Amino acid sequence: EARVIDTGIGIEQETIDKIFNVFEQGQADITRRFGGLGLGLAISKALIDAHGGKIQVQSAGKDQGAIFSVELNTVLTPIGQDGEGQDQQIDREAKPAVPKHRRVLLVDDHHDTCIGMKRMLERHGYEITLAHSAEQAVEKVHSQDFDLLISDIGLPDRSGYELMREVRLKKDLPGIALSGFGSEQDISQAREAGFSEHLTKPINFERLEKTIQALLS
Repeated sequence: EARVIDTGIGIEQETIDKIFNVFEQGQADITRRFGGLGLGLAISKALIDAHGGKIQVQSAGKDQGAIFSVELNTVLTPIGQDGEGQDQQIDREAKPAVPKHRRVLLVDDHHDTCIGMKRMLERHGYEITLAHSAEQAVEKVHSQDFDLLISDIGLPDRSGYELMREVRLKKDLPGIALSGFGSEQDISQAREAGFSEHLTKPINFERLEKTIQALLS
């Protein structure tokens, strides 16, 4: 187990359960004061989960600091006859191609958000292609094969709804809509446009992963 202890701004109890969600930050004014996107802890959790570990946080509240603890199982690396560790032998072998049904087009005009989500999804074995506008996304759909479209609704050139309608005219591609709004009307509008699912920001990565698996299975 490893622990990181700080005496900083702390975490309020009503937000501590959401602190590992994508785009989540402990307090509303944190972005204004310190910047950031709320991706760091989500990425950390995804990496630790991928290794079968666990990350937890404790805080007595605002201005009371925080304690982050990470638990990871450790094993001795078997040594081959040539003295090379097993993990080194694996690294020397050619990596297999990404299997079918895992090719994802991710559309969001916020570059840092795209990069953060791309890294997390690639850790789970998906092949991710990025687009930062509806026009870029349409061009990529016409020139490449994808199994899933994940798109933010608020794009700079036109809405994610319009993008999905245009894509569905050419290809029967399932899609996940990402939006800061989650009313019944928003969900209905997403489905009418052709999206299979609608997820509300801040995105819970575990829920996103389960949604992707359900659509691609």
